[in-house]
Order: sequence, then structure tokens, then C-alpha cells
Amino acid sequence: MSNPSQNDNKQWMAVYVRSRNEKKVQLRLEMQGIEAYAPVQEVKRQWSDRVKKVKIPVIPSYVFVRTDERERQKILQDPAVMNFVFWLGKPAIIRDEEINRIKFILKEKDLDEEIKFEQLQAGDNVEIKSGAFSGEIAEVLEDRKSEVTVILKSLGVKLTVSKIVL
Repeated sequence: MSNPSQNDNKQWMAVYVRSRNEKKVQLRLEMQGIEAYAPVQEVKRQWSDRVKKVKIPVIPSYVFVRTDERERQKILQDPAVMNFVFWLGKPAIIRDEEINRIKFILKEKDLDEEIKFEQLQAGDNVEIKSGAFSGEIAEVLEDRKSEVTVILKSLGVKLTVSKIVL
């Protein structure tokens, strides 16, 4: 049984892992009692003889871990963990709200939301007005007919979003 005051010091951080090792790292860390989250989504993949649903990482090569300074070295001992993601020389801290939003959006069955095009250009900063990422500030990387590629600055993650209200 863990001491509740110890959990208060834990924060979400991101670790960079070897390609195609996200789910394995999550499983190994959880077996050590470390809370880990590798967001995946189910997609249909077609082979020559069949169509199959597979779970693929939403953010390839990244796993989120809820940890403190004491557990960081333990996490780095995993053979597939390359390093923590750093921001300004320190491990990047990810807010609980951001992890919860990722979990929420992945639970939604219908992720499509209406988009309002406003002659967006690469480099524009936009505020997402509705949906699971409502209130988040994002930078436009690419604007296509039915999709917009944005980067969530707080996570440093690039997402291609279809029909989102900006």
C-alpha cells in the first residue's frame, strides 16, 4: 500500500522509447508498479487476404509515465526506454488535464467535429473552441481541405485533426 503523500509528488512525464515498443514498455513499467500510459487507437488495416483491426500508437515512440524523481532511474533501466523528454533542461511535465483529454478523445467513437476555416497558414496560433481539446492553444503546421495538422505546444505533439472547430 502506498502512502498518499508520496503520490502527490508524482507528475506525468514523457519518455522516448524504441520504435514499436510503446505497449511493451507500458506493460513492463506497470509490472514494476509504475503508472504508465501509451495511448493507442484501433484502426482497420488491410492485407491482401483480410481486413483486421489493430491497435496502433497515437504518439509513436512516446510513453507517458506518472512518476517522481526517485523512480526516474528505475524507468531508465528499461532496455527500450531511450530517455525522458526534456524542456528547458528539465524533464517535461505534462498536466493531468492533458493526459485526461487524450484518454477522453480516444474513448469517443465519433471524433469528427465541424471545422471553421479561417484562411489558416503554417505558423498561425489557434485556440481550439470545442471538443476534448477545447481551450488548448495549438500552432498550425499544415492546412489541407478536410484536415489541419497542428502542434499542441504544451505537449510538443503534432496531431492531424479532421473537422475541428478552431
